Amino acid sequence: MPDKRSPVAVEREKVEDVVLLAVDIAGVSTISVLTIILYLKAFSPQKYTLLVNKLLLAFNKLEKIVIQISTW
Repeated sequence: MPDKRSPVAVEREKVEDVVLLAVDIAGVSTISVLTIILYLKAFSPQKYTLLVNKLLLAFNKLEKIVIQISTW
């Protein structure tokens, strides 16, 4: 039986799949980064501070990108 879904519904489903994949990747990346941060905090406070400052800047940039994407 042929698929009767509209092209819009098919496209929406593809976008949802990509978003879910991005969320999964972000979650795994976050856990990895947090593990590294905790290690640096324990054994190298100066590098920890530098890394946290860089991460805060990166998160601010990512937040701006997410806001732009959400308004498409």
